[in-house]
Amino acid sequence: MGFNSKLRWVYLVGFFLILALPLLNLPPWFSPPDWGKTIVFRIVLSSLIFLFIYQLLLSKDSTFSTAVGNVIQKRNRAFGPFLVLIALFVIFLLATIFSLDRNFSLWGSPYRSGGFLNFAFYIIFAILVFLILRKSDWQKIWDFAILIGIFVSIIAIFQQFGLISKIFIPFESRAPSTIGGPIFLAIYLLLLSFLALSFGIKEVKLWKKIFYFLSLLL
Repeated sequence: MGFNSKLRWVYLVGFFLILALPLLNLPPWFSPPDWGKTIVFRIVLSSLIFLFIYQLLLSKDSTFSTAVGNVIQKRNRAFGPFLVLIALFVIFLLATIFSLDRNFSLWGSPYRSGGFLNFAFYIIFAILVFLILRKSDWQKIWDFAILIGIFVSIIAIFQQFGLISKIFIPFESRAPSTIGGPIFLAIYLLLLSFLALSFGIKEVKLWKKIFYFLSLLL
């Protein structure tokens, strides 16, 4: 979807900050890593949510209201995915209400960044991205995510081989990079690898094709 707005660049900056969160790992201030990243994620997304509500209720920007209104129309192709996200939100909410340990279900563990509160923010983030971004913005988002993945991979290489050990903590095996664990690092890079491979095959420009395949090798 997407809409035209003078404040649209604020949303884009916020999305880029969120995509850069895998690099955030500054012990002891952001330890455990998942907890620190989630705190920053909620702060950034909360700011975007307040801006979204302001534009929806008080702004005179008609294109914004139109873009949001079109999503909730059953004839719109976006209605299906939007309904699925809302249903997922309701399921998480009901599971939390009827949980045997509501406190844990609501807040989760700081080591895993779970809990209904965080899941609710993830769902709201998905809806907000879907409403805000234009078709032309998606490629920028994916490219930036791949770029962050490259930096995360380079840090893992430095940790593995003990390079710049005064800054990066060396690991003899299974370097976690800034993700917090080797398994999470593998999952994160695997998802980006499929994106890089797909874009590398479809891309026409030589320099971008090289960028995608080099990132895939990392």
